[in-house]
Amino acid sequence: MNIATLCKLFLAEQRRMILEHDPSALAPRTLDDYGYALNGRIVAAFGVMRVTAFKPTHAAQYLFQCRKEGRGVRGNREIAALASAFNHGMALGEVPSNPCRGVRRNKERPRTRDVSIAELNALLALAQARGGAAHMVALIAVMVALTGRRRAEIRELTVEQITEDGVAVADAKNRNRRYLVRWSPLLRQVVDESTKVRERGHYVFPTRTGSPYTDSGFKTEWSKLIKAYEALHGDRFRAHDLRALYVSEMLDRNEDPHTHANTATMRKVYDRRRVIEVTPLA
Repeated sequence: MNIATLCKLFLAEQRRMILEHDPSALAPRTLDDYGYALNGRIVAAFGVMRVTAFKPTHAAQYLFQCRKEGRGVRGNREIAALASAFNHGMALGEVPSNPCRGVRRNKERPRTRDVSIAELNALLALAQARGGAAHMVALIAVMVALTGRRRAEIRELTVEQITEDGVAVADAKNRNRRYLVRWSPLLRQVVDESTKVRERGHYVFPTRTGSPYTDSGFKTEWSKLIKAYEALHGDRFRAHDLRALYVSEMLDRNEDPHTHANTATMRKVYDRRRVIEVTPLA
C-alpha cells in the first residue's frame, strides 16, 4: 500500500464514523483540515511511497523544508494529519508503528494581536456600509467575539437554536456538550440584524442561496472586508483573533470563558491581555 491509498482510506473511514455518529470520530472541521493537508500537500510529496518505506527522517526533512519556506506551522498540521493516517495504517496492519511520532515539530508562537472593541465596532460599521456578504460575515465575526464560540458553530447556526432563553450552541468538537448563551441587548441586536441583510430561512447567517457559509466562503469574504478595513485603519487582524477578544475580556472580569476543557491551552492561545491585575497576599 502506498501513502496516497492510506490517506484515502483514512479519510473515508473518518467520514463513515461521522455519519454513524461515532464519538471517537474527528470533528467535521478537523476532518476538512486533514483532507486539505493530506490531499493538497502530503500526497503530492509522498503519495507514491510505500507506507513501510516512510521513516521518521522523512517527516523531519518535510518539517525542515516547510520551515525554510516560511510555512512551518502549516507543516506541523500536515504531519499531524499524516500521523493520524498512519495510526489508521497500524489498525489495518499495514505498518508496525507510526513513523511520525517522536519527530519534533516546528516551534509555534501564539499570536499576540489583541483586538479592541473600538476596532470591532469600526469593522462592523464598514461592513454595514458595504452591505451584502461583507455585512453578514462581519455579523458572524461579531457573534464570535460576543459569545466566544467557534466560527464553525456560528456559521451553521439554525433558527431552531434561537430560543426564548438565549442562543443554543452545539460544541463543534465535543458532540455531547451544549452551550446556552443568554440574551443580552447587544446579542439580540446582532441576531436580529442578520434579517436586515438577507431574508432568513433555515440558517441565521445565510448566504445568498440560503445555505450556511462554508469556512472557505467565509474566508474569501473576510479577506475582502479586512483588506478594505486595513486601507482605512491600517492595522488588520484575523477573524480568529476575535475569539481571543472574548476570552481576554472574560478573564479580566474574573469569569470563566467556557471555551476550552484545557484551561492551559485557552490561556496560552487566547489570552491576549497586555496587563494583568495581581492581588497581593496581604
